[in-house]
Amino acid sequence: MFKSGSIFFKLLSLLVLMLISTSFCLLISNFFITSYFDVSMQNLDFFLSDYSSKKSILALKIIQIASAFGIFIFPVLIFFKIYKMRLIYDLPNLKLVFLSILIIFLGNGMVDLLFKINQLFPLSDWMISYEENAKIITQKFLVMGSVNDLLINIFVIAILPAVGEEILFRGLIQNSLIENKINHLYSIVITAIIFSAIHMQFAGFLPRLGLGILLGYIYFVTKNIWYPIICHFFNNFLIVFISYLSQNNKIQVQLNIDNYQLNNFTAVLFLASMIYLILYFKKEIQKKAI
Repeated sequence: MFKSGSIFFKLLSLLVLMLISTSFCLLISNFFITSYFDVSMQNLDFFLSDYSSKKSILALKIIQIASAFGIFIFPVLIFFKIYKMRLIYDLPNLKLVFLSILIIFLGNGMVDLLFKINQLFPLSDWMISYEENAKIITQKFLVMGSVNDLLINIFVIAILPAVGEEILFRGLIQNSLIENKINHLYSIVITAIIFSAIHMQFAGFLPRLGLGILLGYIYFVTKNIWYPIICHFFNNFLIVFISYLSQNNKIQVQLNIDNYQLNNFTAVLFLASMIYLILYFKKEIQKKAI
């Protein structure tokens, strides 16, 4: 019965799975937080809103972990089991891994230009308030005084989103759209729109949309989920690692996570290099297919 369902029915069943899984994971995480930090359930919201407390930030990271498993990983794995779907996890080619990472890195030129375009659209007051709160939490998350803090952030900010979001968006949603005879370009863009929208960061909607299109294209041409996972991990890891090095005086870099700082010439140069590399990347994949 499940296999013969329409794509809309499948997506509806995915939403139900996500709702149940997320509720369960958050319930477990809240129970753990109240027990571990000795906080009553009535005072939990107040405890979590104290961004000056290291304990509160750690608790928020625990909730982030629970959310990642509840929204992305568990429901997708269950969905794959129900509909007998599978992803290709073949060992990736090192040259193609390097090229795909380089595409994402050069994609910062496109991201910079899209960010500037995004700033032309005014945000409502509630969007601005939401953005400011998200910015504060992100900045607090990135405060790292030890290697343990670095390792926790690599797991929370780089590994979990890379694995969870890619198997959901590229592995499940994009795949499902293409399998239902929707043009691959439309499928990549639709998936990228959902990918960007679900992050609820309005000032960065277009940049994240551009990143989602790149990840979708890389997955489409390689047919291997490892490539977008590795690229997504690299993109997030770079922010975490540079932040750690900067805070601990290893390098002198002021990283602004909310404002891309390429000048227009560099951004255009990066964009042109990215386009050339995408064409080269496709040729390399075609060679290996022969």
